[in-house]
Amino acid sequence: IVVGTALSVIPVIRLMSIFGRKKVFLSACIYSILLIGLCIFSISEEIFFLFSFASFCLGATVATMMQFRFAAIESVNQDQRASATAVVLLGGLISAFLGTEIATIGKSILDTEFVGSFLLLALLFIIAFVLMFFFEPAVKFKEQIEKSKRPLLSIIQQGSFVVAVSAATTGYVVMSFIMTATPVSMHVMDGHSLHHTKLVLQSHVIAMFLPSLFTAYIVKYIGLTRMMLIGVFILFVSVLIAFMSHALTNYWWSLVLLGLGWNFLFIGGTNLLPQAYNENEKFKYTRDGSFQVDQLGNIVNTDGLPLMGEGKVPINVPVSLVNENGDPLIMSEIRVTEEGSIQVTYGLDDTRTVGQILLADFVNEHGLQNVGNARFTETPESGEPTEAFAKEVTMGKILPGALEKSNTDITDELVTMLRTQHAFNGCSKILQSDIDTVKRLLGG
Repeated sequence: IVVGTALSVIPVIRLMSIFGRKKVFLSACIYSILLIGLCIFSISEEIFFLFSFASFCLGATVATMMQFRFAAIESVNQDQRASATAVVLLGGLISAFLGTEIATIGKSILDTEFVGSFLLLALLFIIAFVLMFFFEPAVKFKEQIEKSKRPLLSIIQQGSFVVAVSAATTGYVVMSFIMTATPVSMHVMDGHSLHHTKLVLQSHVIAMFLPSLFTAYIVKYIGLTRMMLIGVFILFVSVLIAFMSHALTNYWWSLVLLGLGWNFLFIGGTNLLPQAYNENEKFKYTRDGSFQVDQLGNIVNTDGLPLMGEGKVPINVPVSLVNENGDPLIMSEIRVTEEGSIQVTYGLDDTRTVGQILLADFVNEHGLQNVGNARFTETPESGEPTEAFAKEVTMGKILPGALEKSNTDITDELVTMLRTQHAFNGCSKILQSDIDTVKRLLGG
């Protein structure tokens, strides 16, 4: 599950950027129920590798659920982000009891052990699906858009970005490996009872989420950096206690401190990361089809901003390459198909596809925010974009080399202007006649 979660984070984020949070959350519920069925089958038939595969795939579910906190912090102001994250994590208090109790209660309700546990888990996902069906994505937070746009490398090189990612990664890796190994080490290797093992895990989960009631105040008084340093120190103490002895008290203290250290690093990293980028450093949308190849081979617009392709990665066109015979070839032609595929010809007849233009469609295009130079950003009024390639979903086709025709008919507009001018002149003469009449009456 840990490996599956790590490998699924980026794909899940990509899917959310294309289809929106709600659709991905709902799909994750259905996906998880199907995988639970696979787990039940593998347990019943005692197929270990199939069970391992299903567990690996369930990592995508964990990666999806991890996005709840980002949906929360995007809906509030910067000074409220720690509190929003804490509120989301408080839901973990319920899982501290519910998760372990489901495993224990469902273990023996059917002939095959733990099949009932997975059936109860599937029931929870059905309930989650119903609740998520009524979920509406939160309004995204707004920040200044006048700040200069920086390249991705500059954002990554920031100290705040490095610290945020390092803190979250450290906390998650240490917590995952120790927590995953604890049930096997306690119950199987050291012979502790299942009841004691459950108690230790419940205490660990409580320690993970209960501090969320207070971390917002901790951040307020000591700051994110000091809180994360304390979290690192607590993790060291947790590992040290685990090495000292395998007694029940050592397991308990180690897992409790592990949960507390994870909480400090997790909340700290989550709230520090949004400080590394500005609202204007997100993706922009444009109808301007004028592009060129810069010195690095990237396809850019007139302002030098890169054109995004599959996976929201900038499309790069190699100026030259070496063919199978080892001969160097120079780019001679670039063409774009109706599907948005960018085909580059090297030499006389060596044609290759280097990328495909990604399009975006909005429910309300008039709700987009104009940030200048024919660039727009999404807003709550525009809705989240549906991103796909040309001729897919609701997208039309691309007409390469064509100019967009003006929606104004010059002849009709001139005729309308002349009619308006004549009407104005007529009204002016009528008003002037009334004024002259009044003057004559007053003069008389």
